[in-house]
Amino acid sequence: MKYVLAGVAGYVFGWAISYTVLMGADFRYVFEYLRLAWTDPGERPTIIQFGAVAMAIVAPLTLWVICRSRRSDSGQS
Repeated sequence: MKYVLAGVAGYVFGWAISYTVLMGADFRYVFEYLRLAWTDPGERPTIIQFGAVAMAIVAPLTLWVICRSRRSDSGQS
């Protein structure tokens, strides 16, 4: 369950970061681009969606690596 939550949080964080990098501080279109990314993507929503999905994949993998390293560290003491 924690990996699913990490994926969702990664998606939200990735969406916000990707949108900010691409659009700057203009948040007027954030919900419109989110809708377009899921229904009828154009160039900008697709780029933003790519960043969000990439972060949604990386976040659970990062959590898995951290949990695995903590288990191996605690087992050797």
